[in-house]
Amino acid sequence: MIKYDADEIVSIHIASMSRIIFKRDSGIMSIAFPFCISSIDGQPEISLRGNDVVLNSANTSLAISQYLNGPIDLEGDDGYLSNQLEDAISIISTLENYEDGYVRFDKDEINQNAEAHPLCHFDFYYTESAAIKIGFDLDPEVNLFREFMDASKPRYYARK
Repeated sequence: MIKYDADEIVSIHIASMSRIIFKRDSGIMSIAFPFCISSIDGQPEISLRGNDVVLNSANTSLAISQYLNGPIDLEGDDGYLSNQLEDAISIISTLENYEDGYVRFDKDEINQNAEAHPLCHFDFYYTESAAIKIGFDLDPEVNLFREFMDASKPRYYARK
């Protein structure tokens, strides 16, 4: 967790929700965290969600090079690079297709409109044309957001 002036700015939660949470003046933003972090025999291991590839310096360097510069010449390769390149291509594909699960919980005093745009609300997705707003009678707060997003906690229900 990264802290600044005792106020939480960015935190990464890896558990049932696996999200990066950003605190802003007007509320909280969050995206899904695409990596799994574990410890194997006391050594940290990082992999991608939905992909069994374990990240290492070789496959991540190849992924960056492949992404930025295009196909990699494997002339003279003894097989090591081609195996790493297969993983690198899998890394690129997984990250390019990863659903970031954007969610925002904010207090929008400027655009508030009693029924169409609640003062405090959750937004799901990025664009106005696809956004879903759910109004709340509670101000945005990081702990409430964590509780709402954490699948291991009791669920909230929308009631009319």
